[in-house]
Amino acid sequence: MPGSIQVSVLDFKELPSSSNSVKVSLGKVEYEAEEKGTFSFPLTNLRDNLIITIQDSEGNQVSHSGVRTMSIIEKGTWDDLFPIEGGGLLHMKLQFVLSDEERNRIRLMVPFSFFCTLSHSLII
Repeated sequence: MPGSIQVSVLDFKELPSSSNSVKVSLGKVEYEAEEKGTFSFPLTNLRDNLIITIQDSEGNQVSHSGVRTMSIIEKGTWDDLFPIEGGGLLHMKLQFVLSDEERNRIRLMVPFSFFCTLSHSLII
């Protein structure tokens, strides 16, 4: 599957006082930051959701939330305050990113898929 999801953690708002860091994961890839940070996740499938976990200073989960991967792809760029279960908000910017090579591959596939669809409808 082409593309990647870029996650920028911009700010914490009203999180529980014991919160110290954020862990962001998608599939088997995960990153951790004590404050702000930008992370990139290769997109391997659409079933995995982006999981955000707020942790205390010892790495224990304080609260968490999730974002559907398909929602990120549909929006393209999504800059918003995301509610965290257990209280608080996390300001993040989420982006679906394609490299130039991936974009060109998709451009080449679109006419082919249109042709296949048209051929199939003419046969029926």
